[in-house]
Amino acid sequence: MPGIARKIEVVANVAIILVALLLAYVVVTLFFLRQEPTIPQIANGTKLAVEGVHFDDSRQTVLLALSVGCHFCSESAPFYRRLLDEASKRPDVRIVAVLPQERGEAQKYLDSLSVPIKDIRQAPLSTIQVGGTPTLIMLDAKGEVTASWIGKLPPEQETEVLSKLPPVTQSSASTPSAGTPSALAAAAGQAESPDAARRSLTRAFERLATAYPYRSTDTSSVILPVGPSMSPTMQIVEYGARDRLRIRWTDGATKSEVISLGDRIYVNADGQWQATPVTEKMKADMLRARTQPDEVQDVQWVGMETVDGAAMRVYRFRYSSSAFKLKITGDGRAWIGAADDRLRRMETEASLAGFQMKSRMLYEYDVTIRIEPPAI
Repeated sequence: MPGIARKIEVVANVAIILVALLLAYVVVTLFFLRQEPTIPQIANGTKLAVEGVHFDDSRQTVLLALSVGCHFCSESAPFYRRLLDEASKRPDVRIVAVLPQERGEAQKYLDSLSVPIKDIRQAPLSTIQVGGTPTLIMLDAKGEVTASWIGKLPPEQETEVLSKLPPVTQSSASTPSAGTPSALAAAAGQAESPDAARRSLTRAFERLATAYPYRSTDTSSVILPVGPSMSPTMQIVEYGARDRLRIRWTDGATKSEVISLGDRIYVNADGQWQATPVTEKMKADMLRARTQPDEVQDVQWVGMETVDGAAMRVYRFRYSSSAFKLKITGDGRAWIGAADDRLRRMETEASLAGFQMKSRMLYEYDVTIRIEPPAI
């Protein structure tokens, strides 16, 4: 029992675990740094072929070249879900995942990331001129490359990818007209006083208690005072209901998973599942896995932004959180949907003992989440 409780506490405090491991990481990387080779870009106009894929069936095909165990692929999962959502609005766009692993293993990997790609192909990545994963390739109806991107993409390149999708036609999506709730909310982007801004942000946090089902994806990084930065970590928390929760955490090499169902908790931190009854301490640790700030202050209205076509109210704030008897303070920004008052995105930055920690959390609502007891 104590061992399982400890594992849950570890998963719920990923950022602090990273700090505890920093010294060992610095020693290793400073002595064993090496220059990574440059991966060549695929030239536009290159004609590609994937067995079973007929490019002329669609106006545009997007190939996602991935590999099981690629931590940059895993960290890109939130963007791939956004890409799939945008593609679903465009019947003339096809998304295909190409992995070197056999299809069953590839499907299991994508399912673990909650990336529901149905069209999965097995092929050596060299056959589509891919030298590193992840690689995203856009092709036209002739199978010729029109654009490609390598690696985990920063926000500006994610926006670039989405901008290259064909426009949404009126037959596949409707645009809110003036006078609809969505249009009115977007037009109501008036500056808020500090008190009103604090109430708006507090209300958005409180709405999470009844927002089921929803998913939060937190990508965190740590910048060291000396040497290179650590690889980003990703924590996906899925809330099927108040008593139905799954947390998956990975830093590329290490993976952990916790499932909470009613009065039972299942932990998988070493490849094997263990079950235990829920204690009050465990419940508290699981709730902390939301990675919401313990305390928010100095909330300020920033303005209105449009993100993925939706109007957002943006706020900045100071926050504090506690873990392992350490208090972390920092600055944050939150994006709240103007149409539904839901928290859509949150970015935080803090420092602790000279280490700079950054986090970017995305929220997805009304998603399909199935959480069942694991086989033990």
